[in-house]
Amino acid sequence: MRELKLQNVELEPFHGFLLNLKLKGRQNRHRMRIIKELEGAIETFQKDMRTLAEDFALKDEDGKPVVIREERDGQHVDTYDIEDQQQFAHERKLLQEEEFVLDGEKYKEELNTLPCHQDQNQENHHRQTHYPNQHQTHNLCKQAYCQMCE
Repeated sequence: MRELKLQNVELEPFHGFLLNLKLKGRQNRHRMRIIKELEGAIETFQKDMRTLAEDFALKDEDGKPVVIREERDGQHVDTYDIEDQQQFAHERKLLQEEEFVLDGEKYKEELNTLPCHQDQNQENHHRQTHYPNQHQTHNLCKQAYCQMCE
């Protein structure tokens, strides 16, 4: 039975990968159902990351997380002032590595409709979607996509 297993940190790159597949008709509809499920998982992951940062942030006198403004790549970014960086990094890594599983039974029809990586057209697509600066992301997405064919 096909199923898709991804770590939380892999959800967004794989979401983008699926969006870039050139599919029409039934394959496109089925792909979009899977994408919708991924978007829900991405939203949950983002909320969990915010909650984690708030949990580890220093609090002001009102008990609200302390926000600091940093400059990154010429942009001003608001971040939380994290009290225990080491423990926060450990917890963030655990959250990023948590596994998301797309239920192979629930999405059986959708997973069976998507073209298999072994199809010649799909192999051509993998080559076409290779971006020089995103080699690692491309390989990760290809591996995840190939999981669905097993």
